[in-house]
Amino acid sequence: MTTLTARSPEDLLAVVPFVLGFEPADSIVMLTVDAPQTFHARVDLPSDRQGVAEVVDLLLEPAVRHRARTAVLVLYTPDDDLARVAVRRFRRGRDGGRGPDLVEALRVDAGRWFPLLRGRAGPGTSGVPFDVSHHPFVAEAVLAGRVLHGSRADLAATLRPDAAAVAEVAAAPGEPAPGAWVAATLAEWVGRADPPPADVAARLLRSLVDPSARDSAWAGVPRSGARDHVRFWEAMVRRAPDDLVAHAAAVLALCAWVAGDGALGWCAVDRAREADAAHTLAALVADLLTAAVPPVEWEVMRHRLASAC
Repeated sequence: MTTLTARSPEDLLAVVPFVLGFEPADSIVMLTVDAPQTFHARVDLPSDRQGVAEVVDLLLEPAVRHRARTAVLVLYTPDDDLARVAVRRFRRGRDGGRGPDLVEALRVDAGRWFPLLRGRAGPGTSGVPFDVSHHPFVAEAVLAGRVLHGSRADLAATLRPDAAAVAEVAAAPGEPAPGAWVAATLAEWVGRADPPPADVAARLLRSLVDPSARDSAWAGVPRSGARDHVRFWEAMVRRAPDDLVAHAAAVLALCAWVAGDGALGWCAVDRAREADAAHTLAALVADLLTAAVPPVEWEVMRHRLASAC
């Protein structure tokens, strides 16, 4: 994992899209520091004070659980009042012994940042203009092969169906297969530049309807190769017919969490729930993401699953 050291507000504002994979809007972003397993989180910013207090408590819960000692908040909103409500709520949790020390808080709107902590040297009511498009952190992300999307909607759009590919898979032959075939097929195709042919994709997607076969698709994902599994399942989600997409999207969500890509994980959870609101694997990944369970715990989890099989 790349370690970034932020020394200025502009550095922080460049870090956010780096760790999320997209430029947030109408959001609260929390970056944690000095925890045994640091993590970062983003939630939609509600439009009322009570809603803001509730989502701040939602952020504080995993911060306390993971013993984060310090944190930074970045609020993307034109509403200065709501941003300050969020900061006060967060600091109240700290004063009650329930959260990390808030070392910086910024509000971002229309290409300007505004300080939210008292005692910080402030730019006045007009804010400070900034542009991180050429920031070294952004350049580092590009060199590392990361795609920084313009918004969460842009990231979610990468999982929308490819109509021609969906039609090809839907028309292809291929009966459901057991878990051993699923595992062998993934071993053959994950990590390759070329996608599996339509008949293989069709059989794989139909096999995932069986929970035991679906388990074979995700239980063996290693952390070291999780990115390859993410790329494979992204393509499968785009090729999946409507009645099969929930299973592929849920497997993608799990792989994205293992790879440390929580934003994509949430988008995949949403894609799965669009097709099946009660999908159990999607619910499991949502719980992992909500609790900010670190992907490092996956190795222990998957070995326990393997031992139980």
